[in-house]
Amino acid sequence: MIYPSTTLHRLNTVTSGSRKVALTWIESHIPLSSQREILCDLDSARKEIMKLNGKTDAFDKITKTHANLLRQWTVT
Repeated sequence: MIYPSTTLHRLNTVTSGSRKVALTWIESHIPLSSQREILCDLDSARKEIMKLNGKTDAFDKITKTHANLLRQWTVT
């Protein structure tokens, strides 16, 4: 399961057997969640256009915009 560190969560008590856990952290190259949301929305729209209409001018423009924003906003 992967979720943002800002998400509150809890675990239920183990009543039988055992719980095995592996824990790690992932840091995005896009620091602002608002930017990640924009990229996610563009990618969803791009995939929907491709599924419904194939490779169109709109698909190409959204793909180009997604790639340009990704390059602009990436922090290394």
